[in-house]
Parts: sequence; structure tokens; C-alpha cells
Amino acid sequence: MGRKKISSRLKRKISKKVLQKLKRRNKQNYQSKKAKRGEKFTIIEKAYLGFECRLFAILK
Repeated sequence: MGRKKISSRLKRKISKKVLQKLKRRNKQNYQSKKAKRGEKFTIIEKAYLGFECRLFAILK
């Protein structure tokens, strides 16, 4: 089955929400993984995580 075309305006609205959820979820997962290993969360990793989420949203 082919995908239905979504209007760009709707896509923007959705992607913003999805991005926020995704970012929150990724951050939680990542932090909990690091916490289990007993490591601290560094600024560089936070920045990278944000970038990764944006990249994922663009590819989606």
C-alpha cells in the first residue's frame, strides 16, 4: 500500500510534537543507560543527542 501524502503544514505540526516526544524518550533511555553504568551526562553528549533526534525526524 502506498502512503498517503501529508500536507507540509500538518507535517510541521506533527514533527514538532513527535520531535519533543522522541527527544524526551531518547534522553531518558540514554540517561538511564548511563546511570546504570554509573557515568555522568556531559554537555557534548547532550548536544549530540539533540542533533541525533533532529536528524531522525528529518529522515523519517
